[in-house]
Amino acid sequence: MTHLVNIHQAIKAEFTCHYLIDELPEEWDSLFFQIDLPKMARSSAIRLQREVGNSYVDDLIKALQDMNSDPSHPLVNAISESSLFNWADEPNDWHVFQILLNLITQDLKQYIL
Repeated sequence: MTHLVNIHQAIKAEFTCHYLIDELPEEWDSLFFQIDLPKMARSSAIRLQREVGNSYVDDLIKALQDMNSDPSHPLVNAISESSLFNWADEPNDWHVFQILLNLITQDLKQYIL
């Protein structure tokens, strides 16, 4: 159970530190989807993997997938409060968040033992 708390803390810290409203584009344009978002996801996957370790990457992926399927997930709410950007507020923002979570998940799969 402790490792799940650590995973949730790692996810919250990742989004709180690296996805602040001031660091995100005002508009989600094609360049952002093609270049910036994949780079951001790859960097997040690396940081998250280092934080939780290879032994818990499966649990990390599961937590990200749970968030992806539920805009009212407690972690989504915590991230929104901490980063001052409500990913679930607008359908377009939620869609971008889901893409980001999917990209992070894909990048994390390389660490599965």
